[in-house]
Amino acid sequence: MIFGNVPKLSVKWAAVVIPFFLSCLMSGIISFINMLRNVGWYDGFLAFWFENWMLSWAIAFPVVLVLLP
Repeated sequence: MIFGNVPKLSVKWAAVVIPFFLSCLMSGIISFINMLRNVGWYDGFLAFWFENWMLSWAIAFPVVLVLLP
């Protein structure tokens, strides 16, 4: 148990869950910084960034699943 009644993540699922969060955080941070530097802050920036983040995450997640092991 990690804390309380929450069990630890099984090894079977760790191979998918950890890359999921890793790719999500990395693609989100990188895309945010790149877009902010290239287009600057404006009204509607977060919506535009979110669309681009989802596109980059859709590419990043399978890549991390293949390359991480």
